[in-house]
Amino acid sequence: MIPLANQNIRVTEVLGMAKGLDNDARANNIKLIRGDHIYQIDFSTIKGYLEGDMLVEAGDIIYVEPIRRPFTEGLRDSYFIISLLLTITNTAILIYSVTK
Repeated sequence: MIPLANQNIRVTEVLGMAKGLDNDARANNIKLIRGDHIYQIDFSTIKGYLEGDMLVEAGDIIYVEPIRRPFTEGLRDSYFIISLLLTITNTAILIYSVTK
């Protein structure tokens, strides 16, 4: 949640206060949720920027969709298991080579 200093703040200013869009954000799929209305904003083009840089009102929610990277996320989620298996394998190889 980002507190707004005044009433005339645009979507880009709010994103700037939130430290901008990082590499895991989709600039072409930003949603401004205002009550029952959902506005689709595309900041990946100049036309989308000009059309989507609206004034933010009290109670608005800005959602930036993350880029999904299934391989990286899966690797990160299973890092502990992979690390444990590699440690056991390396230990077994070391014990086998010392006893031979």
